[in-house]
Parts: sequence; structure tokens; C-alpha cells
Amino acid sequence: MAKTSEITEFVQTVAQKMGLQLTASAEEMPDGLRINLDGEDGNLLTRRKGEALAALQHVAHPTVAPIEGLGVDPVD
Repeated sequence: MAKTSEITEFVQTVAQKMGLQLTASAEEMPDGLRINLDGEDGNLLTRRKGEALAALQHVAHPTVAPIEGLGVDPVD
């Protein structure tokens, strides 16, 4: 559970540094951990073909992957 809270906190901090007012929460899925971002600024992540979401994933993945014991392959 500590890993989950570390990951959630990291993703929420990155979103806030991007100027987004979002709340991160984690959900265990059969294929891994899903991070949900809820809030009024959620739609900003999907504008311009999801460029902001891709940027958030790009920044978070190399940090989150080792915590989860995953490789550090780029996010699709």
C-alpha cells in the first residue's frame, strides 16, 4: 500500500506542477495499478490530442515503473 500512496502522491504533485487542479487516486487492476485523476481540469489533459496527458505519462513513467517493479519502457 505504501507504494500505491507514493505513486499517487507523485502523480498528483506532477499534475499540480503542470497547473492542474486534480485529485489522484489509485485503483488496483488485474494488469497493474491505474491512477485516476479527477477534477475540473481533467478535460485539459485530453485537449490537443491528449498532449498534456502524454506529457504527464512521460514524466511519471520512469519514476513510477521502478516503484511498481516494472521496466522503464516508454508509455504508449
